[in-house]
Parts: sequence; structure tokens; C-alpha cells
Amino acid sequence: MEKIIYLTGASGQVGGDIREKISLAKLHTIVYSRNELQLYKNEEFHQYDLGDEIIPKEGNYEHYIFHFAHDFNDKHNNEGNINIIGLKKIISSFKNIKKKKIIFISTPDVDNRNKTVYTTQKCISESILDKERDLIIRSSLILSKHGINKIFTYLARFPVPIPKNNGKIAPILINVFSNKLIEIALDNKTNGLYLFAGRELMTLKEFLFRFHKVKTFFLPDFIWLLFSTILKRSNLSKCFYLSERILGFVYLRDVNELTAGNIKKITL
Repeated sequence: MEKIIYLTGASGQVGGDIREKISLAKLHTIVYSRNELQLYKNEEFHQYDLGDEIIPKEGNYEHYIFHFAHDFNDKHNNEGNINIIGLKKIISSFKNIKKKKIIFISTPDVDNRNKTVYTTQKCISESILDKERDLIIRSSLILSKHGINKIFTYLARFPVPIPKNNGKIAPILINVFSNKLIEIALDNKTNGLYLFAGRELMTLKEFLFRFHKVKTFFLPDFIWLLFSTILKRSNLSKCFYLSERILGFVYLRDVNELTAGNIKKITL
């Protein structure tokens, strides 16, 4: 049976890398994005905003929905968050399709008792997916030249303050991440919760120096928490995004603490 791929968040760092690799396999792919993209020969484009319906392709297909679209600016920490609304709409769109699988990227620290808006909405998203059929990936930091990694490159000129946290992350190169994700996503026998982690463990301090040549020094957590509160009171979306990232590093837990229960760990 022919496979058909649906991919939201097609212009993001993960979405873009996944598209490139799927194009080599020549699988029919429908890409969803706010803005039209330059397409590979195997692709067709649909304009998309979170909350839009996705209409399944008619025919005898196996349907694989790679849902990577994400809005970092919604401050709702409940089911009113646009990311939850968007996921529910996708689930509803495919409710009458038997052969289907949603591939969703969560966060490795989704069970942290110190919640942020980001971890809360990822936790809710996981709860409404079908773990007997869908695939949920909790990934350690993905290394690329885009996203938050791009921010780090601008900080190498002077020492940068960071939270005092010795929790270890396990960075993964984006091409390694994408290859493994596609491999297990298109395997009908693979579903449920997976933790993706790199082979080398390191603190945030070690990571910043090794990969971005950024020298750092510690500031107490209470300063970061106060700063985060001030940022959240701003109406600027970038301030909210920064606040969430700060809290993520303040509350960071060691990657080795994140494999309890039914989570399968894959070391890349």
C-alpha cells in the first residue's frame, strides 16, 4: 500500500530537514505552511495555520501525519492554547481514516513538576494522542544552524550569564535526528513514547562553550525567576518566548532522569 505524507510546520528547522530526506525516498508529500515554499518534485503545497482542517487524500493509502507546526506565542496553559486546538483539529480530520499515524515532537522534560506554558501544552498534547498507534518523540536539544542555536552564535563575543544547573543534556545533530525519526515513523510496528538522546552528556555550560565558543558565568535562580516574571508581563511575544526559554534552563533536569515508565530510549 502506498504511503502518503502530510507535514505541518514545513518551514521549520526539523520540518525542512525531514522534507529533504523524504524527497530522496520520492514519497508523495503534502506540505503545510503559512507561506508558500519552494517544493521538491514529490511535494504539493497547502496554505495552513494552526487550527485549520487537513483533508485526507482520497485513495488506498497509509497516512502519516508529521505534525511539527507550533506557535510559541500563545500564553494559555490549558486546552485553549492554539497548539492544543490545532492538534485536536488534525485528530478530528483523520477520525474516519483507519490506516493513519500521527508523528509528534514533544519535549523531554514534559513530566517536570515545575511547569512552563510550553511543557504544559506538550503534556496535554501527549494525553490526547493515541499511544497505541501514534508516535511521540521527546528529544534532547537538536543541533542545527537555526532556531535557538542561531541565537547562541551571537553571544560568543562576551561572557554570558546562565542559570546554575548541572543537569545534563544530550545534543543531537539534526541530520541524525531526522534520519532516525523517518526510519521509525514509517515503521508500522513502531509507536508510543520515545526519548531521543545524543551519545555525549554535557551541562548547558559545557554545551555552549564546546559548540558555540560561548563563555558563561552563573547567576542565582531567584534572579532568573524575577527576570522571567518581568518578561512575561510584557505584551511583546519575543519577551514571552525568552521567558519560557529561561525557565526551561532553570528547571532543566538531567536527561538520565527522563526515562521512567514506558518511555523507550534511543541513543543517537
